[in-house]
Order: sequence, then structure tokens, then C-alpha cells
Amino acid sequence: MKLSKLITLLFFVFSSFFAKAQKSYFLVDSINIETLSELDKTILDSILPLVKKAQHDTDKIKLVYYLTENTYGINVWPKYNQLMYNIAVRNIITKPKETFFYKYKGQALNNFGYYQNEIGKPEEALKYYISALEIAEKYKFNYLLLNCYNNIGVAYKKIGDFSQALKYYQLALKLGKETKNKKSYAVSLAHIAAIYWLKTDTLNAKTYYENSLELKHEIKDLEGIAKVNQELAELYYRIKNFDAAYKLITKAFEINKVIGFERGIAENYWLLGRVLEKRELNDSALYYFDLALKLNLKINNKAGEADVYNSLGSYYAKVDKDDLAADYVKKALDIYIAEKIQDHISFTATKLAEYNQKNGKYKEALYYFNIAKENDNKLKNQEFDNLLARQNLQSEFEQKEFLLQLEEEKKLAIAEEKESRKNVILFIVFGAFVVLFLMLLYLYKKFKFIKKQKRIIDDQQEELQKKNRDLDFKNKMVADSIQYAKHIVTAIMPNKKNIATSFSDYFIFFKPKDIVSGDFYWTHKTETGESIVIAADCTGHGVPGAMLSIICSSIIEKIVVFDKIIEPSLILKKFYMELSSKIHADPDHKSNDGVEMSVASYNSASNVLKCAASYHKMYYIFDNRVNEYLGDRIQVRKGLDISDKTFSEFVITPQKGATFYMFTDGFVDQKGGLSNKKYFYTPFKEFLVKIYQEPAAKQQKMLNDEIVEWYKNVGQYDDILVVGLKF
Repeated sequence: MKLSKLITLLFFVFSSFFAKAQKSYFLVDSINIETLSELDKTILDSILPLVKKAQHDTDKIKLVYYLTENTYGINVWPKYNQLMYNIAVRNIITKPKETFFYKYKGQALNNFGYYQNEIGKPEEALKYYISALEIAEKYKFNYLLLNCYNNIGVAYKKIGDFSQALKYYQLALKLGKETKNKKSYAVSLAHIAAIYWLKTDTLNAKTYYENSLELKHEIKDLEGIAKVNQELAELYYRIKNFDAAYKLITKAFEINKVIGFERGIAENYWLLGRVLEKRELNDSALYYFDLALKLNLKINNKAGEADVYNSLGSYYAKVDKDDLAADYVKKALDIYIAEKIQDHISFTATKLAEYNQKNGKYKEALYYFNIAKENDNKLKNQEFDNLLARQNLQSEFEQKEFLLQLEEEKKLAIAEEKESRKNVILFIVFGAFVVLFLMLLYLYKKFKFIKKQKRIIDDQQEELQKKNRDLDFKNKMVADSIQYAKHIVTAIMPNKKNIATSFSDYFIFFKPKDIVSGDFYWTHKTETGESIVIAADCTGHGVPGAMLSIICSSIIEKIVVFDKIIEPSLILKKFYMELSSKIHADPDHKSNDGVEMSVASYNSASNVLKCAASYHKMYYIFDNRVNEYLGDRIQVRKGLDISDKTFSEFVITPQKGATFYMFTDGFVDQKGGLSNKKYFYTPFKEFLVKIYQEPAAKQQKMLNDEIVEWYKNVGQYDDILVVGLKF
């Protein structure tokens, strides 16, 4: 007896220790590692160490949000969603005026609603969605607002209120278009398609589904692509186009398999079975029904399990195995009743009644007909109850939210008090130990080593000071040399004011990464009235780039000033031929020196602007529209003969108020922003459209402010040059 009690005690102690160790790793309770998909395991192993290392809740909540959005297990993401909610509420209590954590609270409430909807409780889901919607509207969180609109529509669709569902889908569609949120726009299209499908408007449903699928492919939303393919396959299945349904469901299955979405895979197996049954491939159909059933049992998807039983019942009824059919349909009905999936009960009970009636079991048939009738009455009553429930929804949830907040404040206060006491005790004990140890160590070491230590320290300081003096001298020499190089480069640069009379206004935004630059500009006004403007980018930056830019400037001056070549395409060709002969004359020269350049020539008398470029883009902006001119992909390179090549030349008649831009890649390739990504051409183009009508000096300042704000956390990567010519 004593041994038995000891074993029991050890079991409970071990279980408690294991549970604490598990929570210490996963940060939440009751994560069963055996049921995790490989994708979920990978994500948790990657992100959880980062969560533990995060020192501030602002960093921690972002990582927990990532876990919530990117894990799929029904026993995984809801737990991290609760953790995200707790972190958000805790910080809102202590810092109520800061809006940062309200966004995550709203997202957590939205996810609570999603979970309730998934387990068949759309009325409860609406409570959470409405609370999340209030936060999104108050703080103008557009992304959250889009999610709320779409999810409220889903809940209303599940309740059966299609007009309300369509209303919220249309709101989401409008906001998604206004904010250019392609992912949300695609989701709204798919939801609207589902409403049309329920209204048996096949043509509109198909159109909306296909538009949604096109967008999801564009943004590479794998989960969304799989879901829409599944829904389109269901549509084709209903209209008896089984070949199209089979192709689509196969695509959905391949994607779900890659992302590890087991619930989606189970749905794919089920629909594959139904399609194959319609194509008279019965053995294959039964194979996929079996796979769907096993997977639904594994992930505890009761609704999916019941759907498979229903399909098996229909199949066996078709092959005149009525008893087996009735057994499967009864299993489906039992689950629908237990899980309160009422929109499936009436149909399934009626089917079961018909099987029994066919086999002369009239008593059983009457019993199931009565179940169907009772469920129909419940659905009618429930529709009325839902209406009343929605009217009282807001005030009821607000009361619950207030009580939850009070409870959270109480728990937080108790926990803080306990932690504070514990920290005080630990600090006192540790402090006393440290003081005692240091005193003993000091008394032991003082007399024996003090003179030796002083001598060593003096020697080290003297040596260090000598090295510092040498290093300071060398650094000054290098800095003085580079500064003098800057004076040389500045001195040989042409006076940019010589083109001022040709344009209504202009600017040259020149921002070297180092003291000297590999980017350079060159301007000249010819005797015949043409203003030549060149923007160039030499390989590298700093001193090497500057040396190459000096060579390039001298070549350009020879071509334009002395050879009097003024056509942009000819200037480019002549320049590259001259440069190739200079930098690659040495057969042992193995560098990849090169220059990317754009050239513009403007005659104000004839109002003709000509331009050409190599590896550069040029923008002409007028009336908020951008004309983009792409330079040729011809560049000087060792061993490349360009004597037979011709550069494209563009001719423009500028309109008054237009602006022409030439630029190197320093601005668009600069990394920065929240995600440390390149600025890229499209945002740069959009920014120029916003500022092109401003005075040149203001444009230059706005460009500087924009790029400095962009790279403030990472620093400037490359030389930056932007030239703007206003007409």
C-alpha cells in the first residue's frame, strides 16, 4: 500500500514538472507536440526562442501575433491568440493613451470571433467581431477594419442573413480597393461569390471566384489560392463539370500539402471522393473517403467527419446496400445533433427516414421524419432569437469586457506584488553574498599584487597612448587626402548654373555616401543653345568611384565641348568607346569597371528635349501621369565591342508645368523602412508624382527628407543622385 502511494505521488510530481517544463517552452498550456503538423513545429521552433529573448512587450507581441497568424493547428493558434490578448490588455491598463497595443487587442478579439465561427457559434463570433470593429473604427486600423467587415459577413452568412452578409462584404470590398489591399480585396470577392452561389446565381459566383483567384495568384497567397480552388471545385461539382472540379481540387490539395493545412487537406480528400464517385471510379472514391475520414478523426474535425459519413451513406445507397448506407448516415446525424450543426440535421434526418421507409421500417422512418420537422421548427425559432440576440449584443459584451478587464487588473496587481517581494529578498541575499566575497577578495589580493598591477597598468597605458597617437596621425592623413580629393572633384565639376536659363526651375539632389562619390553630374550649354545634362553612376563609391568619375568627366568634356557632339545617343556611344579604350587598355586589367548613364539635351528655343540612357530609367511627369523611358542595356565591359551598337534616343516636346527626372540607382536601391527592404522604383515613381509640381528647391528637400527617414535605422548604402528639370 505504501509503495502504491509512493508511485502515485511520484507520478503527480513528475506530471507537474513536465507540465511546467512544457509551458516554459511553449509559453502556453496544453500544447500536444504529437498532434502538431511539421509546419507548425518548424514555426514554433523558430519563433519561440525569439519571444523568450524579447525584452519588451512591443517586440514580444509582434512575435506572438506572427505565431497566431501562421500556425494552423486548432489546438495551437487559439492559445497564442489568448496570450496576445493578455499582453495587449496588460499594457493597455498601464499605458491607456498609447494606441500600439489596441491594434493587437482588436486583432485578438477578431481571432476569438473567428474561432467561435469555426466551431459553429456565429452569434458568439459576432460579439467579438463587433468589439474588434469598434477598436478598428476608433483608431482607424484599416487592416483590422477589413478583417472585421469580411468576418462579420461570414458570421451573418452562417446565420442565414445573406443581405447583412453581402452588406459587410461590400464594405470590405470598397475599403480594400481604396487602401489598395489586394489580399483583402481578393477575400471579399470570394465571399461575395459564395453568397451568389447560395442564391444559385452560378454565373456571378463563378466570375467573382475567378477574379478572386487571379488576385490571390498575383500576391502569392497560397492558403487563399487553395481555398478558392476548393470553392470553385465545389461549384463545378454542383453543375456537374466533374473534370474541371477534379483539376481544381488537385491544385488545392498540392498547395495545402505544402503549407501543412490538414483541415484543408481533409476537405480536398472528401471532395475528390465525391468527384471520383460521379465519374464512376468507385474504388478510388472510397479510398479518398477513407483518407478524409482518418484525417478528420486525427484533427478532431467533427463536422468534416460527419460530412464524410453522409457521402459514404449516399454511395452505399446508390449500390443498394441500404443497411450500410443507413448506418453511415445515422453516424453523420448523431454528430450533427451532438455538435448542433442544425443546417445539416433536417436534410440528413430526412435521408435516413427515406432509407428506412424504403426497407419497410416505417416506425424508424417516422421517428427520423419527426427529427427533421423538429429541427426545421428550431431553425425558424432560432432565426427570431438571433435577431433579438444581435440587438442586445453590444451591451452584453461590453459588460463582459469590463469584468474581464477588472479581473485582469486584479491578477496583474497580485502578480506584481509577489514578484516585487521575491525580487527584494533575492536582491538582499545576493547583495550580502557579493559584498562579503568582494571584501575577502580585496583583503587577500591587496598587499600581494597592488604594486605589480600598478606597474602593468602604467606600461599598458603608455603603450596604448603611443598606438592611439600613431592611429590618430594616420587617420588624419587619410581624411585630409580624401578631403583634398573632394576639392579636386568639385573643382572639375561644371557650373550647374550654366543651364539655369533653359528651364523654369531645376534641382540637382546630390548626396554622396562618403566624402567623395562614384555618382556625378555634368552640365553644359552649347553655342547653339542646347543645354546638356548628364547623370552618371560609376562602379563603387568613395575614392575608387571618385577616381573613375574624374576620368568620365574629362571624356564627356572632350566629346561635348571639343568634338561638339550634342545628340544624347551619340554622346553615349562615343563615351563608352572612349572609356573602353582607357580603362581596358591594360590586358592584365581584371576589374569590372563600368558606368551607367543618362543624357538629356534641351533646346529652349525649339522646345525639344532629347534623351538617351544606358541601364538608367528616366521619367517625364505631366498632368499626374508618368511617361517612363528605359535606357538600353549596353554597358562598357572588357572584350565588348560596341562600335556597331546604337543607343535609343527619345524625343519629347515638354508641356508647361511638366518635370523631367534623371537619377542613379542609389535612391531606389536604398534599404530601410519597417521591413528593411529596398525603396524600389514604383514607390519612387509615386512619390515623384506627389511632388513634381512643387518648386525645385522644395522637391530637393522633400526627396532628402524622404530618403533620410527611410534609411534612418540602417544608414546610407550608396551614393544618391536625382536631377529634376522643370518646364
